[in-house]
This record gives sequence, structure tokens and C-alpha cells, in this order.
Amino acid sequence: MGRNGISFRAGRADAPFTYKNGDTGSLIGRQVEVFFNRESPEVLGVRHPDSSEVFAVRRSTSVPGMDADDDTLAQAFAENEAHDGYKRALYRAVVPKFSAHFLSRPIFRQTIVDAATAEAGRQFEERAQMERAEAGKDRKLLARTVNAAGQVGMQVRGGRTSETRANAAEEMARLLAEADESKS
Repeated sequence: MGRNGISFRAGRADAPFTYKNGDTGSLIGRQVEVFFNRESPEVLGVRHPDSSEVFAVRRSTSVPGMDADDDTLAQAFAENEAHDGYKRALYRAVVPKFSAHFLSRPIFRQTIVDAATAEAGRQFEERAQMERAEAGKDRKLLARTVNAAGQVGMQVRGGRTSETRANAAEEMARLLAEADESKS
């Protein structure tokens, strides 16, 4: 049982089959036996791992990525609320048992890094800065080439260039500009 209920793919189905309700929330992280009927995938049978009791779970509402209507969203939110209800109830029951000191302390420990890892991180950052600087130079060189080529009605293809190409394009633009001035 996952955080989002029971989810699996069967056959060549594009969308996964996902099932959840109020009974599935308490089984997150547990192994359950399921009974799936391809001819009627709207309902999944689930055997509770402790009591061996079988209960039915409806397939969760599929929400489109764009332009979901209000009714579909409301149904999906209600299913999520039911599935997460167990976690919320458990949290509300457990929190009062903790001391104020425990609740006021930082949740995460401070990160401690050994010297070799710190040195590797420093080297990585140094090389990353060099790569970013090199990429910036390449972008400027390409912009120079594209600008000069555009002045003479040419296109730069492939997005790659060199200092030689940039200089040649600028020289060609300069020479054509001089030729145009001498004609006038």
C-alpha cells in the first residue's frame, strides 16, 4: 500500500489503476493481497493483512492535467481526504503525548561533512563556475556571429561557432558595408 493508495498497471493500460478510500489509509506501507477483475475494474477487493477480512475499494477519480471541472476535483479531493484521514487522526492523537521541549527542538539534525567530502564539493563548485563562465563566453561569441551574419543576410546554423567564424562574419559585414558606401 503506497502513500496514494493501491496503484498498479495491468496490461497495456495507459493510466495506472489507483484505488483508495478511508480503509486504505491505515495500511500505508503494508503488504496487502488484492483481487482485481479486468472485466470490472471499478472495484478492487483487498484482504486486510491482520484480520484477513476482505473489503472493497473503489477506483479513484482520474483528474485531467488541464481543464478539470469542479465536480471531478471535488470528488478527487474527497477521496484523498478519506485516504489521509487516518494519518491526520493518528497525528492528532500522538502530538499531545510529546513534551513541549521535544516539540520546540529543531526537526532536522545539523549536517556534518568530513573534510574529503567538503574538498570534493569545493572542487566541484570551482569547476562548475569555470563551466558556467565558458558557457557565457560561448553564448557571447554565438551572439556576435549571429549579429554579424545577420548584417550580410546569412544565417548561422547549428548554434555552434568559433572565434574564427565570428571574426570572418564581422570582416565580411565590414567589407560589404564599405562596398555599399563606395557605390553611393
